[in-house]
Formats: sequence, C-alpha cells, structure tokens
Amino acid sequence: MKSKKSKPAGELVDNWNYYFFHPRQLEIILAKGPDRLDSGEGPVPALDPQIERMALRLTRTSSRSSSSSSSSSRSNSHSPHRDKNKGRERDAEDTERVRDKRRRGKKPERGRSGDTKQYRLFVVGF
Repeated sequence: MKSKKSKPAGELVDNWNYYFFHPRQLEIILAKGPDRLDSGEGPVPALDPQIERMALRLTRTSSRSSSSSSSSSRSNSHSPHRDKNKGRERDAEDTERVRDKRRRGKKPERGRSGDTKQYRLFVVGF
C-alpha cells in the first residue's frame, strides 16, 4: 500500500525522468524497500554492501565534523598525522560494526513513522 506522500513523490520522479533523465539515457528509480514508487517498469536495483558502508561512514563523518569543527577552533595546535590516525580508527570501527551486523543478522532500521523499509533513489543507465 502506498502512502499519501509516495504518489506525489513518484509523480515528481516521473517528471524528472521524462524531461531530464530519459533524454540523457538515464532513469531515476524511487523505491521504498523492494517496492518501486514511480511509474517505471523493471526491478529495483539490489543494494551494494560497499555503497552501504560508505553511506554509513558519510553519515557518521558529517555528524562528527560539526562537533569537531567547534573543538578544533579552540585549539591552534592541529596535527594532520593525528587526524589520519583517527580516520583509520573510524574506518576500522565502521568495518567491525558492519561485520557484527552480518554475524547477528541485520535488524531492521526504523524511520520516524516506524517503517522498516527505507526510501532509496537510484540512478541507472539504459
């Protein structure tokens, strides 16, 4: 069952496709879990684990950058070597977290409305 908001969002993606992406031999797919919300044909692309790890890292980095920028402005002694080590530690933590989730079996992530399916926007060529 589609929500009230998914129909207008699907129509917007259809317009993007018609006027911008299709002339460039591309297509945008809006999906919620395995269900396609736009009016296009064809399957929803499978999720790439490498991209999911990168997205997790980007999310964590953006939240840390706002807090680290305020702390770095207090101190003028900034060490690039220390930042590299912290980056490596974060990468190792992210990798370990992904491995742990795989071992235990992924638990569904819940959004604001309690849905277990996430919205995804894919760009595909044809």
